[in-house]
Amino acid sequence: MITPTPCRIFLRLFQAVFACGLGLSLAASIRAQVGPFDPYVLTAGDQGNIHIVQGNAVTASFAAGTTAEYPIAVFDTVIRTTQSSASGTGREYTLGGVPTGAVFTLPSGIGSVFDGTTDGNFNYVVSYTLGNVYRLNLDFTNPVQLFASAFGSSLSITYDATDNSIWLASWSTNTVANYSMGGTVLSTFSATVVGGSLSSLALDPTTGTLWMGSQSTQGTFYEYSKTGVLLQTVAYPSLVSQNTLGGEFALAPVPEPGSWALFALGAAMLARPWRLRGLSNGRSQAGPR
Repeated sequence: MITPTPCRIFLRLFQAVFACGLGLSLAASIRAQVGPFDPYVLTAGDQGNIHIVQGNAVTASFAAGTTAEYPIAVFDTVIRTTQSSASGTGREYTLGGVPTGAVFTLPSGIGSVFDGTTDGNFNYVVSYTLGNVYRLNLDFTNPVQLFASAFGSSLSITYDATDNSIWLASWSTNTVANYSMGGTVLSTFSATVVGGSLSSLALDPTTGTLWMGSQSTQGTFYEYSKTGVLLQTVAYPSLVSQNTLGGEFALAPVPEPGSWALFALGAAMLARPWRLRGLSNGRSQAGPR
């Protein structure tokens, strides 16, 4: 059996260490980040505004087409909103706040809705008045009831792509609960530090953590782990008068070079076994499978 040459071993180690270093660097920057790592889009329907926060800054604010545009779905590079009740319309915007011309109306019969989410194929909302979770088309049509919330006054909703599940936050009980698509409660925690009136629940896709606001402390947002550990609290003074009930992160941001992908690639290259590869001249050399 022929062993790998020193040059090949060094090259593999260099690739793995380089990728690992990039991954660790990104992980360190995430841990040190003040505020959301990814853009957090917030709907202040009473004021007729949409805001985007990232890190410790409000990075964008623009006027919505009308007031009461609370339910929100953010996929890739577009923001979609609809009305909190079955009257009036919501709109589609670019992340820069430019309307695309598409408009959406909340269907009748599902009560009052103040937040939304998407999995890229469907939108989801929770009815604050009826307590039911509904699946809708991407244009907010054809609602299908999936299940009823186990906790009263569920106002906020977000989708978890890691296990195809739904998170709900109760406005009145401070309970944050994770549900299967069939309505089974998978886990819960109490966000008592927030002080009640939970709103704008959203899952940051990079960190895998939950962000939420509180109607009683407008302009302040809280990051929790999925197990209920409060990680940080961030205040944005310019949002203290904004009733941000809806909130979402983009499910599929525009792809960028991924340090985590490089880390995984380097680790995979280091771990892959060697085998003998025959050459046409009868010699053999070591190489990856």
